[in-house]
Amino acid sequence: DNPWLGQADAVTRCLDTVLTILVGKATFNLLYDTMSSVVYSKSCQIDTRLGSGADAMQLNGSFFSLGDGLAIIMFMPLIERFLLPLPSGLPEGRSAKTSIFWPGLASP
Repeated sequence: DNPWLGQADAVTRCLDTVLTILVGKATFNLLYDTMSSVVYSKSCQIDTRLGSGADAMQLNGSFFSLGDGLAIIMFMPLIERFLLPLPSGLPEGRSAKTSIFWPGLASP
């Protein structure tokens, strides 16, 4: 509750969400960057050669970070099509996008 913002209107209701957005963004970035750095450092220790010969080409450790972008491109349309409409039976006032916000943060 932020009574210091003044009367409850569209602007104050919008400003009430700023803390939630900042906490969500900071949490996501912390987890995402941690995951990226761990995956990158571990991938440098993996034998990523394509083939078994002495002159076999080796994949760079950053190659595996491409999978994240590809997964987003492939699965976001499916999630928006099939998972976002599921919470439509929730009580009035909760939209599908806000109902998946907190579980999305809880699942690293």
